[in-house]
Amino acid sequence: MKVTCRNKRAGCLANHNDRNFDIQKADHIDISKSINNIYGNIYEDEGLKFKDVELKYYKEQYGERIKHINETYIKARHKERCMTIEKYYLKHPPEETILQIGTMNDNINPEIFKDCVMDYLKELEKYNSNCHVLDWAIHVDEKSPHAHIRKCWDYTNENGDLIISKEKALEKLGFSRVDEHLPQGRRNNRTVSFDAMMREKWTEIVEARGFVIERKTEREINPEREDMDIHQFKERKLKENLEIIREYQVKVQELENQITEKDSQKREIEARAEVERIENEREFQNTVVRLNQLIIEQRKQIKMLEKEIQRNKHKSKDEEIEL
Repeated sequence: MKVTCRNKRAGCLANHNDRNFDIQKADHIDISKSINNIYGNIYEDEGLKFKDVELKYYKEQYGERIKHINETYIKARHKERCMTIEKYYLKHPPEETILQIGTMNDNINPEIFKDCVMDYLKELEKYNSNCHVLDWAIHVDEKSPHAHIRKCWDYTNENGDLIISKEKALEKLGFSRVDEHLPQGRRNNRTVSFDAMMREKWTEIVEARGFVIERKTEREINPEREDMDIHQFKERKLKENLEIIREYQVKVQELENQITEKDSQKREIEARAEVERIENEREFQNTVVRLNQLIIEQRKQIKMLEKEIQRNKHKSKDEEIEL
């Protein structure tokens, strides 16, 4: 079984998390189970929508920062660049973490999942000087229990302003890059280090509940990779992919041949059916002609009989007169 602990920039989709939309139109949601969802926010106010929670927090914590930014823009005669809380929120949205155990086919017990998420939130609390969990939701009304945790990272700069930056916040917390001997980059930064640590924490939390979690790494899956340089490894993967493509091409060709054969059989059946239809129609028309001829003959016979009856009537009258 695998676990999911994935981060992304949240954007403005908090309405999905707190079900602040017409769930009647959401086919993937079992409304009868929605009552069992669990929601929480930094203000512990159940009446607040998640987006309102986040905007309120941004206003309280980063309002001064936005004020200073706007003053700078105005002094530089760029008033059009001034930002509102909403614009700042859109430019620096919260980070969202998605937690899940297994897949929708694994039937994870919702209560066990909730306990795991609570433990994960406790782990995040250790970094609450710079990591602020704004809101979280545990959904048990979809095919698989999962959680959405929205948070923002900040640090105080030399001017005393709170700045949103996960990388700088992690630096203040004492985290290092993946490899301090290499320059900072997309795969070598404090965010990668922290996220890897939290994925490991999530895995340990789940394993503590008795789940067996698959932990294979890329090197364990491809142990020979250590003996190759990156170009050799890429070349080998390219050859493997080309072989897979060729296999698929053969399968596609076989399917196309089958389709062609089926089309030919279909056309042959349709042709036979058309010939049979024409023959049946011709036979039907001939039958109709014969029946019409028979009807005409019958009508002639009826007329002859009627004339014979009339003659017999006249003959009978004449005989009566003679008597």
